[in-house]
Amino acid sequence: MWVVKLGGSLQFSYQLPMWLSEIAEHGGGKVVIVPGGGVFADQVRRAQQYWNFDELAAHYMALLAMDQYGLMLQGMERRLHVARSTDEIATILKAGKVAVWLPSLLIQNLEITPGWDITADSLAAWLVRTLQAQHLFLVKSVELGAGFHPVSDLIQRGLLDRAFNRMADGLECEIAWLSPEQYTDLKAVLDGDRSLPIRLVVDNDLATA
Repeated sequence: MWVVKLGGSLQFSYQLPMWLSEIAEHGGGKVVIVPGGGVFADQVRRAQQYWNFDELAAHYMALLAMDQYGLMLQGMERRLHVARSTDEIATILKAGKVAVWLPSLLIQNLEITPGWDITADSLAAWLVRTLQAQHLFLVKSVELGAGFHPVSDLIQRGLLDRAFNRMADGLECEIAWLSPEQYTDLKAVLDGDRSLPIRLVVDNDLATA
């Protein structure tokens, strides 16, 4: 199983429809999409900064922002199917379809601490652990050089949220970083190609700190 997080930075990218088409065409029964927050989450941040409401409200609103982005993705590509729970994800994959996870029900999950330290990146790692998926792909607009990249470095650069090390610690799966142009590689990857050039390494010492 592949968990593919489509970053909010792709929201107005010309590559986004290509990603959705490739996933729908080749990812049936294999892929769960985790939507970013995009401009919907940006509006939550702006409102919280203005009105100074608490983290719990902002966290719930940010999850709803991910829901909105996910609904947009499904609206753009009708071969995708939205899922609000792991049971619904399993049903969709069993039917040979692609699931788009709408995470707002996580407000009831005590494992998830409200706050901006946890964004769609960490929630994607949480979903990988929950589903026992074998692969986590993070599709982001920032391009990295080929090789292995420590998660701590990417956190310091603001490219991953601060909770990602902890949420990804102990995952028995590969974590790969893909650029927007790499939608052309997706079919080969889903067919078993393991030659993706950019991998992430979780810093275990930081994850437990």
